[in-house]
Amino acid sequence: MFDGSTITGAFSSNNMIITNDSGVILYEISSNGEYFFPIGDGTYYSPVTLNFTSGSYSDAYLSASVTNDKHPNNTSTTDYLQRYWSVGQDGISGFNCDVVFTYDDTDIQGTEENIYGAYYTGSSWEMIGQVNAGANTISGTMTEFGDISGVEETIILIPQINTENIISAYSFEDKIYISSDFEISNGHINIYNLIGQKIIQRSFKNNQVNEIILNGNSNCYLINIVGDNINYSKTVFVE
Repeated sequence: MFDGSTITGAFSSNNMIITNDSGVILYEISSNGEYFFPIGDGTYYSPVTLNFTSGSYSDAYLSASVTNDKHPNNTSTTDYLQRYWSVGQDGISGFNCDVVFTYDDTDIQGTEENIYGAYYTGSSWEMIGQVNAGANTISGTMTEFGDISGVEETIILIPQINTENIISAYSFEDKIYISSDFEISNGHINIYNLIGQKIIQRSFKNNQVNEIILNGNSNCYLINIVGDNINYSKTVFVE
């Protein structure tokens, strides 16, 4: 256990604190600040940084560990990380914490750009954000902790909202036009053909019409718009 102190040193795949499966680093903390966990599984270094920007602390403790395996509740079948972190806290309330979880290339299953960082609440996966494929990191802001891993977007629980009134999606000739008055956070558009293949993926642009050229692939498409605050699907027929 570390009593409000910092861990210093040159950490790497040859120099880490091994917490795979059963070990844990435990901090005693009393204020906002950055806490670094140079953890790994003995073979691969997969550190965690937790930076508290707000919160209340009373006899507070913070813990983190890593497991080199697919999370038992990760039902992703194609795109996911073969690794998960467990972060816990006690005595900390009303907090905002900027997090960074670093994984190894060997953890990647499927297509890295299709993997999303999420945390398991005990009953569902909730969004942190799309992985940074260049840096091999999951990052974002968390207000509660749990087990964190990389999963497919289809298993992430998105808050239910009435999307029919806030998204416009229609076709004309060989194009699909999508727009929304709703501000979609970190959104992107997926277009699937009749047999379920993803044929187009692009970022969603707020405050404008998103024009997508179909190139005559089919006359029926499934549109899927995913962001931190939305998961919307609609079937569109093209003349």
